[in-house]
Amino acid sequence: MELSRQDLGLMQLLPEPMLLVRGGRVVAANAAAGKLLGRAPGMLRGLALAELVEDAPATQAYLTACSRTRQFLPGAISWRLGGAVQRLRCDAAALAADAGDLPPLLLMRIRTEADPSGRFTTLTEKVDALAREVRRRQQAEEQLRGLTATLEQQVAERAALAERRAGQLRALAMALSQAEQRERRRLAQALHDDLQQLLVAARMRAGMITDSGTGEDLRQSVAMLDGVLINCIALSRSLTIDLSPPVLYDAGLAAGLSWLARWMAETHRLDVSMQIEGQIEPSTEAMRVLVFQLVRELLMNVVKHAEIPAAAVCIARTAAGLTVTIEDKGRGFAMLDAEAGTPGRFGLFHVRERVDAIGGEFHLQSALGEGTRVRMSIPLQTDESPAEGDEPQALDGESSAT
Repeated sequence: MELSRQDLGLMQLLPEPMLLVRGGRVVAANAAAGKLLGRAPGMLRGLALAELVEDAPATQAYLTACSRTRQFLPGAISWRLGGAVQRLRCDAAALAADAGDLPPLLLMRIRTEADPSGRFTTLTEKVDALAREVRRRQQAEEQLRGLTATLEQQVAERAALAERRAGQLRALAMALSQAEQRERRRLAQALHDDLQQLLVAARMRAGMITDSGTGEDLRQSVAMLDGVLINCIALSRSLTIDLSPPVLYDAGLAAGLSWLARWMAETHRLDVSMQIEGQIEPSTEAMRVLVFQLVRELLMNVVKHAEIPAAAVCIARTAAGLTVTIEDKGRGFAMLDAEAGTPGRFGLFHVRERVDAIGGEFHLQSALGEGTRVRMSIPLQTDESPAEGDEPQALDGESSAT
């Protein structure tokens, strides 16, 4: 029997000192055997064991006994190692019966007396163990690939769900904005149609009493009442306009923003430079109102915090929608304060949340003593925007209250 190159290569990889012996001569040795015996494996090849051992007859008798069995027989051989003799344990057996007159090929493992290792492992057992390990690793890799595929599928499903819910949240945000504006209009209408009419009627009655001329004191009291009613009517009309400026609905966004600039100057003494570039009118009333509210809230933020009586607004049409820039040269603030949610910065946070909810972009720049600049990119075509009057759909897993 002759070993294949694969078998010889495997023997070279084994950590135990291994020798192949035929007819009392070394046929092959691995690196571990060469290191133990103090010679390179190539130098050991072809040497007679009689040149390497101290007691050649005893060694030959041991090898003869091993050649008659396929079972590894334990033994001990005295080796000449560097001018000294050292007795080493060994295990040896015939690999297979050879045809013809050739002596059998013996496989021998050498180990020191202090070597604690146990039973000798054959090459076949080594190969089988390696094959089992390879199969185990292949199975583990297949399981890992299966788990990876499952995880990727779950991630994709969760990403799709998150995207779907984000779209639903944008729709809900738009619906809430529309509901708020509808409520503003309802309140403004109620103030105009009911409260103001009652106040006007009360003033007319007061005038009728004054005209009756039933005494100076009475006329003075009625005059005071008339003054109070005049103030109430003015306040009611102002509140009506503040809640829902009619010009925004009647003349569009550009006219509404121009009115807002004048209103800020009259009401809060803030000089607003309003620059409008291109056709900025959104296709829906909801977006028109939202843009107006965002600009108004940011200008109110200037009034409250900038400590400067001037601000600049630039709104331009782009391919994607509107770009709105609001800038002041006021006291500014540290960006870390805005990111940390410092009290007094919730207006900016609210604007950012509303812009994010419709899929827009919000960019803020500020520094102490250098003013503040806000730039918003607002998409005008959003699939998530519900039609006017539509009710928002419930989120996945939720049911609409009835």
